[in-house]
Amino acid sequence: MKKRFTRLFVVLLALVCGAYFGSSTASAHKVTPKYVAKLVNKDLKEPDETGTTKFKWIKKDQAFEAVLDPNCDMYQQMDSGQVSVWESYTKAVKYESKTLKKSGYSKYSNFAVINPEDHSKIFLQIAKGKTLYDVKDDLQ
Repeated sequence: MKKRFTRLFVVLLALVCGAYFGSSTASAHKVTPKYVAKLVNKDLKEPDETGTTKFKWIKKDQAFEAVLDPNCDMYQQMDSGQVSVWESYTKAVKYESKTLKKSGYSKYSNFAVINPEDHSKIFLQIAKGKTLYDVKDDLQ
């Protein structure tokens, strides 16, 4: 798990250094919301636990949002009151947010996980590495 977090940090650090020193890495991988989403989704992908949950950039909200897969193990466990997998996932999302902020990409460090049964409700909201809301707090 730590390996995937390190990978995002190294890639972002390489992009920052590449942009500063004018290397081909920076020009080959322009930092866009789509590119950041690809990195984040790669880091957070745990098919057995998260199913098809996938972050995408929502320009009007200036945040990455993902609708939680209602068929994934994590959601099923939360529905029955077990939050250990959810806690691990929220820590991972928070780490991604914090890493983006520290790497100079604060504008891409806002995340929201949406309730699959009611898209107007949020399960998790993280901004600049800080948890603003976690549905787990309402379950206990």
